[in-house]
Amino acid sequence: MITEQYKDTVYFSNLFVRHYPKVYEELSNILSRHHIAHRTLMHTKDYWCRDYMPIQWGANTYIQFRYEPDYLTDKPQYKTNIVPVLKTMSSKMDIIQSPLIVDGGNVVVCEGNSKWMGSCIRKRKPIIIMTEKVFQENSQIDQGEVLAILKANFHGADIIFYHGIDTISVVIQMGLFTILAMVRFWST
Repeated sequence: MITEQYKDTVYFSNLFVRHYPKVYEELSNILSRHHIAHRTLMHTKDYWCRDYMPIQWGANTYIQFRYEPDYLTDKPQYKTNIVPVLKTMSSKMDIIQSPLIVDGGNVVVCEGNSKWMGSCIRKRKPIIIMTEKVFQENSQIDQGEVLAILKANFHGADIIFYHGIDTISVVIQMGLFTILAMVRFWST
């Protein structure tokens, strides 16, 4: 599994590039200075590409959850259709489709570390931190079944549920930059 710190490409929504060119140029320069690849996703309808893009699991393996955000029910013009976005990407991706509705911005893929998790974690086992919103979004499915599907999707990784719904809160709790909510990192 490729955890957040090992992903080496940053993807931005084309809208972010178009609407915030100076900020994008600054970020682009910083990423280039640190030899971090960055690309633009075409055909997006909102900035938050972390929400709708697949979550990387392996070198070319990704998990695509259903993107049906409750906060865009009244604003379909902002809901990105992932199919045309993925078609324009140059990298080959083996995408596993999940039946669950999950907002990718509510998921952080971490590496177990006894320093912060306690002595029960060995060999830096992958840990998924996500909000409990997954149970609300999939309320028609029994919670036990939702958990079983998540375990299967994440190949048995430990899953820690955050008791809030706010994506930014998860990112801040993890000690990562807030900008993570707007980008999707991948290893190429």
